[in-house]
Amino acid sequence: MCYVDTIEGVQQQQSLMTTNEFESKLLAEYRANPTPQLIWKTIQSVPGDIIIFVVVSTFTGVFLGFFFGLFIGMLAAVIPTLIGIFVAKKKWGSKCYRLYPDRIEEDMGVLSTSKRSVPMNNITEVKQQQSWFEGFFDVGDIVLRNRRGSSMKFKYLDNPDEVYREVQAIVSEHRRMEEDEISRKADAIEQQTEALRDVAEQSQK
Repeated sequence: MCYVDTIEGVQQQQSLMTTNEFESKLLAEYRANPTPQLIWKTIQSVPGDIIIFVVVSTFTGVFLGFFFGLFIGMLAAVIPTLIGIFVAKKKWGSKCYRLYPDRIEEDMGVLSTSKRSVPMNNITEVKQQQSWFEGFFDVGDIVLRNRRGSSMKFKYLDNPDEVYREVQAIVSEHRRMEEDEISRKADAIEQQTEALRDVAEQSQK
């Protein structure tokens, strides 16, 4: 996990940047820790591996001998598990979550990279989740809910308490800046309306 910049620093730079430059400013970047997922996948595969080992070693042992049957059974049980662990490591090790002033992005992929993006102004709630298994590794999930009721989940992040505070601060600050911008525009419209009213009154005189 790498916290790139602070809200205050970005606010100070906003006035010096164009809109495109400001929107591309990276605020924070987090990467998933694949270790818990790999261990959980290994635990889940144990019962199936035992069944495969017993069946394959028994069947091949009848025709090829006891020890050769054990060897073939072990390969049949272990190789699929190793492939699954390798794919899971690539998948979760490639997961990256990035926060920008205007959006949140999720990158992941094994053979190809896929990207998902959610506008920052659609985020309505930030929650932290941690299962009992994740607690053993001090990792957790950050859930971002949007206005449509769906959510984006940052999974298997190290130091979830710290990440939650940082993400919550970024989302809250964006909401405050958005409200300030709306208020500023409303004030400008009100001033223009008053100016037009004054002009109309003077013209009537």
